[in-house]
Amino acid sequence: MRHPAGETITVTREGAPTGEFDTQENPVLGPPSTFPISDVAIAPTGSDETPGAPGVFVVTGFDLYMPFDAPALVASDRITFRGVDGWQVEGEATVSGWRNPFNGSTPGAVVHVRRAS
Repeated sequence: MRHPAGETITVTREGAPTGEFDTQENPVLGPPSTFPISDVAIAPTGSDETPGAPGVFVVTGFDLYMPFDAPALVASDRITFRGVDGWQVEGEATVSGWRNPFNGSTPGAVVHVRRAS
């Protein structure tokens, strides 16, 4: 275990296309899948000042420090942690952790999340 106080997050991923289409010609997706990822360090990032309440800041996102062997996350994934759902990956799909070519350490990957729109 890399993080002595690491947490478990839950990822909900869209279902795969079924090959069928709805009345607007959009692909019909199968049921979503859900899987946990353990040993994740979570740190707040970015904040906005609350209008009408000077000095009150609201966290607008988090950095998730993922273990090396965690599955890659994609922007359409919905993430739940600390009992709060509705977070999504910010940016493009992530890659699983990288290996340091100089000493072989496997620090993992950092994933930025924000509230899903």
